[in-house]
Amino acid sequence: MNISINAIHFRASSSLIFFVENRINALKKFNSRIESASIHLRLENDCEKNNKVSEICVHLPGRDLVVKKRAKTFEKSLSSAQLTIGRLLSRSNRKAKTLKKH
Repeated sequence: MNISINAIHFRASSSLIFFVENRINALKKFNSRIESASIHLRLENDCEKNNKVSEICVHLPGRDLVVKKRAKTFEKSLSSAQLTIGRLLSRSNRKAKTLKKH
């Protein structure tokens, strides 16, 4: 699986990149047909404390799933987005299995 990480308005540390790669590689257990994933980490320029945005785009054959989450830290926003995309992947996996049965 190809993983591309884009940090917008800041420079990502190596520990953050390592955290992102581990979280995204964990998505393989939900669906093994993931072709690639692109992650956009964005630092919003506003006065709110919840200004770290993580966007995960997972590319499946014939379909793309996109989730965007916002939190106080990149780790929290990425974890939340990873949980959501994991649920979407498992749901799409179940739908595909039920379609094959009929």
